[in-house]
Amino acid sequence: MPIICVEGPRAVGKTTVCLELQDVYGAYIISNLPVDQNEDIWKQCGRQIERWQLAEEKSKKFAVVVLDGDVFSPLIHLASLQHEHDKNTYKQIEPFQYAFMDEKIGFADQYFYLQASEATIQKRKLKKRKQHYNNINYGYYYENFSEMLAEKFHRIQAVHEKKSARQVMHKLSTKPWDRYNREIFQHMRTLLLQENRL
Repeated sequence: MPIICVEGPRAVGKTTVCLELQDVYGAYIISNLPVDQNEDIWKQCGRQIERWQLAEEKSKKFAVVVLDGDVFSPLIHLASLQHEHDKNTYKQIEPFQYAFMDEKIGFADQYFYLQASEATIQKRKLKKRKQHYNNINYGYYYENFSEMLAEKFHRIQAVHEKKSARQVMHKLSTKPWDRYNREIFQHMRTLLLQENRL
């Protein structure tokens, strides 16, 4: 059964939509932890491998498995903080590349990117004052990556969790996908290393 990923800007409502998918549609949700800049990239990769392997295991029992956040999110986050040609970027990709080549981590069958106006996101941030938000532009990465993902990628307007969840289920496909497509991985790697930083 399909493994899907729900992504989007901070405070857009990803977890809320995931919970709606769980409560109403019986999806199995795999939560994500905030990226810790001080944590070794190999450890971060290890945690994402655990998430991915759990997703594959649960996909045998549940109609849909939902990743609340991309398994490659540590790379997207860290690449956004690097300067052009920073050697650390290459080193950060390395553990994920090894894991991908060994098929210990892969790409979701479909990606659902939640979108909302900046005003809406700011209001949601104010409601969660205790949480720290940085201004990493994941949108830039997914805007470019979506071209390669093609029909695997869907944009959803995050107006209300019930409506967003319905849209996800409406667009859900059981078409078999190649979770270990090396061409897609190479495209992701190029995006993370290219001149225009995220």
